[in-house]
Amino acid sequence: MIVELALLLLGAQPDGATQQPRERFMICPGHPRCPRSGSGESGEVDFGLAPNYGSVTLNGGFVPDPRVLRLRSGGPVDAATVQPDCTGFVSRAPDLRLAYRAEGLPLTITAVGANVSLLINSPDGQWHCTPLSATGAAYRFERPASGRYDIWVGAPRGGGASVELRISELENVGSARRD
Repeated sequence: MIVELALLLLGAQPDGATQQPRERFMICPGHPRCPRSGSGESGEVDFGLAPNYGSVTLNGGFVPDPRVLRLRSGGPVDAATVQPDCTGFVSRAPDLRLAYRAEGLPLTITAVGANVSLLINSPDGQWHCTPLSATGAAYRFERPASGRYDIWVGAPRGGGASVELRISELENVGSARRD
């Protein structure tokens, strides 16, 4: 029973076949890089919640590029609770969930607005963030993985404003943080 559970958690079956995991999860209670998903505590981000502004599915080479969405930044959760070098305050739920199939081009996620930051959980479970910026925030994945990207747009404490979120394979924002 324990061996079967371990194999299922690793995506394998007892007969040696593999399966694609249905949901991404992390087993890291108490670890500082753990997102504390599903804890139910109000002061933590939770990528298990439904996104505030829905989900988008994009395949490499998508048109139009950039894909542009409007949303509101900010929330009650300090992004530094996810990763110490992150800034801004975000909602508990992701603002947007991106299902992306990479085809060799870089992927840039940009928040256009005043005093915004980005917090992104990539398909490999890693956290990526940008500092609060008066002119907008951008993160560029040079070799993006296919899978689910959960995206939060941060604002200063008590702040929040209308923001344009841009997803692009072609835009190259010079000030973008890069992986």
